[in-house]
Amino acid sequence: MAQRKKTFSVYVKVAGQRLHETLGYFPELSVDEAREKARKMKNAMREGLLHIETLDELAQICFKRREGEVADTTLAKYKSDWKNKFKDWHNLSPAALTVDRCRMKFGLLFEKHGPIAANTAAITSQVIINWSISQGLLPLSFANPWLHITRNPRKPRTRFMSSEELSKYWNGLEEVQSGGWHWIIGVHALRYLLMTGRRKEETLSLRWDQLDLEMGAVSQPTKTGEKTFRLAQEVVDHLRGIPPVKGCDYVLFLLVRGTQL
Repeated sequence: MAQRKKTFSVYVKVAGQRLHETLGYFPELSVDEAREKARKMKNAMREGLLHIETLDELAQICFKRREGEVADTTLAKYKSDWKNKFKDWHNLSPAALTVDRCRMKFGLLFEKHGPIAANTAAITSQVIINWSISQGLLPLSFANPWLHITRNPRKPRTRFMSSEELSKYWNGLEEVQSGGWHWIIGVHALRYLLMTGRRKEETLSLRWDQLDLEMGAVSQPTKTGEKTFRLAQEVVDHLRGIPPVKGCDYVLFLLVRGTQL
């Protein structure tokens, strides 16, 4: 029968409220180490802060508390960058994070992963520190050193389809339309994408109740909140021609092997 580990915890009363934090487990943490950690944590808790010993502790708290607050893909990218590109920082204390250290790290990231990857990794670390300050995990006086690091300029990569490409696109849609009901709905989705420039996720999640075809508008949630977009008359006419699926709220209801995309 497995023996339960003994837990070291600390309690402190602040402004009439009893606060509790777990210090660690015996024997991984000795009694003397637990006492010293408790002393530091009590001082931090009385100042309204959570005692953080390493940057990795800070990052893990940030990731856990932001679940559901940011997009899953964004959070996964933060976690991946922190795990793979900042291994040598995991045991550093927040106080060890200086402008010189960040500048050196940014240079190493640039050499190993390239300019864009260096930018995104720097953003990950900066986000963790900014969030920690805003949540009281670090004091308001803590200066985020990443604010003083100049990022690599990003070159615009936008390219418009040529007339020849557009012609091939539309001809291809006409060809697949003969494939039956499933393909007709797919064609409607592809046409809507091209005519509006909306993202794939926004297109496939479009619901009838988000559309006002009389006013020629669509209201959908975006990364920055709910937004309303005007629709050209050609788009309105196209949407009016899409057959609604009984019992389905989605405009573009695609089925592949019985699963909605």
